[in-house]
Amino acid sequence: MTEENKNIVINGVKIMWAKLNEPSEMSGKYQVDLVELDAAAVKILTKAGINVKDGKDKKRPAPEIGKYVVASATRPIPVVDAKRNAMSEVGGIGNGTIANVIVKPYEWNFKGKTGTGCGLQAIQIDKLKEYSGAADMFG
Repeated sequence: MTEENKNIVINGVKIMWAKLNEPSEMSGKYQVDLVELDAAAVKILTKAGINVKDGKDKKRPAPEIGKYVVASATRPIPVVDAKRNAMSEVGGIGNGTIANVIVKPYEWNFKGKTGTGCGLQAIQIDKLKEYSGAADMFG
């Protein structure tokens, strides 16, 4: 394991599109977008080989989310509240929730393409914004 393949803690990050109670229908994974990443988070993720995307890109235009990554896992991940109590109801985590997130870079190879993924390890919810349907679109 290289230095870059260790856990990375990103504190106080805004999360969107949390799919933590069941796998996403699109990816088949538990996942969450870490958005509005600050320069320090971008630097450490980039150093680890993770491709940080920009909300201004043409594939997924959403300039309001700034720099972001999608962190995912193939299994349910631990989610705790600010006091480190396990949260059993994670389906109500809405866009704009502030969290401390642990991710771990991992190498992938699919149909001849390679890269470094952003593996979701754990989430601590600091300031919960409850999911409220369509009104929750952009946090």
